[in-house]
Amino acid sequence: MKKIKFIVAILGICMLSSCINIEERIEINNDNSGNYSLSIDLSKLMSTLAQMSPGDTAKQNKKIDSLIVLKECIDTASNLTPAEKALYRNSTLAIKVDEPNNIFKMKVFCPFANMADLAIVKKNLFSVLGNLGITKNAAKSLLSGQSLPATANIGSASKSGSPSSRFFAFASAPGKISYTVTDKAGLDKEMASDSIMQMKQMSMLMGDFSYNTTFVLPSAVKKFSGPGSSISADKKTVTFKRTFDDLTGNQENLEYKIEY
Repeated sequence: MKKIKFIVAILGICMLSSCINIEERIEINNDNSGNYSLSIDLSKLMSTLAQMSPGDTAKQNKKIDSLIVLKECIDTASNLTPAEKALYRNSTLAIKVDEPNNIFKMKVFCPFANMADLAIVKKNLFSVLGNLGITKNAAKSLLSGQSLPATANIGSASKSGSPSSRFFAFASAPGKISYTVTDKAGLDKEMASDSIMQMKQMSMLMGDFSYNTTFVLPSAVKKFSGPGSSISADKKTVTFKRTFDDLTGNQENLEYKIEY
C-alpha cells in the first residue's frame, strides 16, 4: 500500500510538471481535423519502487485496465463552459496498472475539428481534467484496488500542465505549427525556483526520461527546426525528442517550428 501511495504522489508531480516518459502525438488530416494524444509511462518508476521493497509481495498484485469516456462526466459538469464541453466531450482517458509486470501507463486521447481547436485542446487539456476532478477519484480507486468505472472522474493534478508552460505559446494554423518562448525573463526565474530544484533532486527516480512530440502531417514538410528533431522518409512525420535536462534547465530546447 505504501508503494501505491508513493506512485500516486509521483503521478501528481508528473502531471504538474509534465515529466517522466511522455509521448505527445498530433495527427492532422487533409481537412485539418485530427487527433491529439498524450501518453505518460511510469513503468520504469514502478520497477524502481518494486526493487526498493522486494519483500512486499502481498501488495504487488494490483491490476487496473480502464477506459474513461469523458463525455459521461463532461455533460453534467457545472464548471466547464459550453465551448470546453464541445471540445473535450469525445475525449477518452485510458489507465493501465499491472504491478506484477511493473506497468503503469496513462493516455489521454482528444479529437479536434480544426487547427484552431488543436491549439486550445493542447493548451487547456490539464485545466479541463482538473475541473473534472479526475486525479482525485483515480487515486482513490488505485488505493482501494477497485477498477475505474466508466463515469469516474480521473485527473487533475494540474491546472496548467507544465509549470513553465505559461512562458511558451503553441500556435497552429493550416500549414504552420510552432511552440516558442514568449517570456524569457519569466522562464529563467521559474528555472531557478524551488519546485524546479526539487524536480532536479528527484532525477534519480526518473530513470531514462524522455519527452517526445510527434506530428503526423497531411503533406510533406517544407521546413522545420528544433533540437532533437527527426523526419520520416516520406517527410510527413516529424519528431522532437527532449531530455530531463531540457525540461528543467535548457527549456529553449523545447521550441520547434514546422511548415508543410
